[in-house]
Amino acid sequence: MENMAKFDFWQRHANPASGWSRVATAPFFAVTLWFVNFGPYTWIPFVIIIIWAIINPMIFRKPKKMDRWISKGVLAEQWWIQKMKGKLIVDYTMLCNIFALLAFIPSLVIAFLPWGVKSGSDLKWAYVFCSTISVLFKLWFVDRVVFQYDINRIEQKKQD
Repeated sequence: MENMAKFDFWQRHANPASGWSRVATAPFFAVTLWFVNFGPYTWIPFVIIIIWAIINPMIFRKPKKMDRWISKGVLAEQWWIQKMKGKLIVDYTMLCNIFALLAFIPSLVIAFLPWGVKSGSDLKWAYVFCSTISVLFKLWFVDRVVFQYDINRIEQKKQD
């Protein structure tokens, strides 16, 4: 039963509307994170974005086709995670993930600086740059993992 629930989750997660709305959430996440320590109620929009990211895959239905890039990206990421289980394979896709994380860390540091420090400086441009680079590396990861996934599917068909 648990495997069926996971399968259903991944199928819903692969809906293009779910995938692209998660991508579109990234700028809102960055903006709400920037203002998170501005005042006592500024956590509310940030929490709403986090809740949206959690429930997003559950509110969309399974797509009719899985041939769209974003749908294949979700399936490919699931395949990649299974392939990586118990192993540390540093390949191009792993490097994209590492670079996305390395770009995101300065964003977090800047976001949680005291408001007076970050508002009176040019840190907002560093924040925007790092946040953007992080998202671009994540999209690059998805592109590369879809490429690997497609190659794997072709090889599987040749073996059958």
